[in-house]
Amino acid sequence: DYIRQVVPDARKIACDFSGIVEKNVWNCEGMQKLLDNPPQVFTSSSYNSSDSQEHHMIKYQELQEKGCFLVHGAGNDGEDGVLNVVKNDVFKAVAAYKLYCGKPKKESFSSVGEEVDFASLDNLRATWDNKRHTGTSFSAPIFAGMVGLVQDFFISKTGKQLEYEKLLEFIKDNCIDVDEEGKDDKSGFGLFILPNPNSIDIAKYTNVIKEENEM
Repeated sequence: DYIRQVVPDARKIACDFSGIVEKNVWNCEGMQKLLDNPPQVFTSSSYNSSDSQEHHMIKYQELQEKGCFLVHGAGNDGEDGVLNVVKNDVFKAVAAYKLYCGKPKKESFSSVGEEVDFASLDNLRATWDNKRHTGTSFSAPIFAGMVGLVQDFFISKTGKQLEYEKLLEFIKDNCIDVDEEGKDDKSGFGLFILPNPNSIDIAKYTNVIKEENEM
């Protein structure tokens, strides 16, 4: 529902990640479904420590190598630190911030740690019950939805989505500091805000020269 509010026309895939592990290989129908047809972005939240096990991470890494940008809620354990699953370079950990008196403020429960990469908003009204919901399980889908919009924008302009490192650069370039200047343990590189599309320097992130922006 939160993704739908950001990017209503997206093709959304919900996967059951139950499976079996044989000889340290994770056989999972849901994951195989994604690997066969990789989405632009993957978002998840979990309290299951098994998600960070090596055989799971191998599959997540494979999905990333196929061009999927993986996002995960940083966790709701505050000063106790982030979830084990984001203690790697595969997932980007998203903290939860709310608007308080018109300004972004970290949710007290949002996990803190050097692994936090970015911040996004929670405490938004859901359409299914008209209530506000809090947690990094909600900030991560908002962030993922924006990543989907970014990739769609560049596909429309250049014919292909941004490569992983260029997408990261774009996100960092469009973050605003909400805590300490630069990267910090609460918000990472900051709160990701989508820019005005007309202000985007397409040539900075692609091999397309300025005169060829429009397809």
